[in-house]
Amino acid sequence: MMRGMRMRRTWMMAAACALAACRSDEGETARAAAPADTAPFMVRVDSAAPIVRAGTAADAADYVFRPYGHGRGVTDSIVVLRDGRPVQTLVPGDNEVDPELGIERVARPDLDWDGHVDLGYVTELGMAGSRSVYWRFDPATGRLTPAGTYETLQPDSARREWHTFNRGGHAGRLWTASRWRWMDGKLTEIRREAQDLLDDTTYVRITHERRGGALAETARQPLTEDALRGGPSWMEP
Repeated sequence: MMRGMRMRRTWMMAAACALAACRSDEGETARAAAPADTAPFMVRVDSAAPIVRAGTAADAADYVFRPYGHGRGVTDSIVVLRDGRPVQTLVPGDNEVDPELGIERVARPDLDWDGHVDLGYVTELGMAGSRSVYWRFDPATGRLTPAGTYETLQPDSARREWHTFNRGGHAGRLWTASRWRWMDGKLTEIRREAQDLLDDTTYVRITHERRGGALAETARQPLTEDALRGGPSWMEP
C-alpha cells in the first residue's frame, strides 16, 4: 500500500511539472505573437567612439527600445534594455499614431553632433508633418535624458543644425519654419521664418533671428500673391 501511495505521488509530481512546462510554452507563444508596435527596436547608441562611463572606457553596446501601450498606436512607456536587462524607462507623453500607417516611429539623430546616436520617437502624425519627442544619450552615464518635443527635426549636417517645418492652411500658403542648434546643453531656436495672413487679402512674411540670447523680429514683408513661397529661404532652390 505504501508503495502504491509513493507511485501516485510520483505520478502527480510529474504531471505538475508537465503542466508548468506547457504554461511556459504558452507564455513564449503569446510573447512571440505580440503586436508589432510592441516589438523591440535595435538602436546602436554609439556609432563612432567607445562609450565613456564614470571615467572608464567601455565597448559600444546595442540598446533595445521596447514600446508598451494600452491603445491603438498609443505608447505609455519605452523600456530601455541593455544585454537583455532593463536599465531605464522613458515616458513619451501624449502620443497617438495609427499603426496601420506603417511608419517607423523610432529615429536615430545625433542632436548635439557628438558622435553618439540619440533617440527620437514620433508622437503625432498630421496631413502635412509630424511631431517627435527626443532624448539625448549622455555618454558619461550611459543614460538618455529628455531633450524636448518638436516638429520632427530634419538634419543640416553641413551647418550642424536642425530645421523644422509646419505647413498651415490656404493651400500651403501659411507656414512656420525654424532652425535649431544645440547650445548650452539644449536645442535652441536660432531662426524662424513664417508666412501669415494679415487680413483677407494681404499676406506677410516675418523673420526672427536670435539676438542677445532671444529671438527678435528682424524683417516683416507684405506680399503679393505672386511673391508667396512654399517654404523658408533654406528650402528654396
